[in-house]
Amino acid sequence: MILWIPQRLPTLNELIDAKATRLIHPVTKRPMDGNLYGKLKKKWAAIIATYCLQQRVKKLSASEVYWSYLFVCEDRRTDPSNISSGGIKVVEDALQMNGLLKNDGWAQVHGIQAHILLSSEIDFNPHIGCLVSANTEPVAQSEMYHLLRGKLLS
Repeated sequence: MILWIPQRLPTLNELIDAKATRLIHPVTKRPMDGNLYGKLKKKWAAIIATYCLQQRVKKLSASEVYWSYLFVCEDRRTDPSNISSGGIKVVEDALQMNGLLKNDGWAQVHGIQAHILLSSEIDFNPHIGCLVSANTEPVAQSEMYHLLRGKLLS
């Protein structure tokens, strides 16, 4: 499975902030059950579902896969671990919510690796986004770069 998400994904800090932010009823101004995190998860599940449909991503059949991510960022203002941990959480939850991934637990995830590049380091300028690869083996950063190049220039 190869998936290109041509958008900046939420960071870990943004997910934590959303989890801590209570919803307020627009009319009564009273706190409601839930928080912004649930809304954020649904929003990203819908966005990622659209990209999966456009790119004809099929349900993962392998029980154990290595997840490789290539995050393309505009600048260095956000820590790499903040970028990757938030993005990974959103992508795997969205794939699971959309029925493309049975579960994101230990039985299905054999390994996770994240690569991060600045858009200025890439000669074909994909702007920002995240390339996701689910494979039976880990994928090196150079191979992820070539997968991205092929995906965008084909």
